[in-house]
Amino acid sequence: MAGRTASHASRLVSAAAKGSFASQTSCFSAEAARAGGAAPPKMPPFDYTPMPYDGPSKEEVMQLRSTYLNPGKFLHFKKPVMIVEGKMQYLYDETGRRYLD
Repeated sequence: MAGRTASHASRLVSAAAKGSFASQTSCFSAEAARAGGAAPPKMPPFDYTPMPYDGPSKEEVMQLRSTYLNPGKFLHFKKPVMIVEGKMQYLYDETGRRYLD
């Protein structure tokens, strides 16, 4: 098993050195942005409308996080998604935008 792991690691290092590693691990939207702004694929229709969100705003949640959570609990994103509802395989943010789980 150790030989297999070392072999896999050496292939990753080799791919990174050749510059192909980044293109293999990039998400669609990053690739689309570099390719001239092509739109991501559309999700299939889904017969559900989320309830209107009337909770705290994203800014209020961020303020509460900074007030009450330990600074060690930081966010990895500049603009984190605030998921407020889910239905089957879909999640919805506070604006009603649908995400695939």
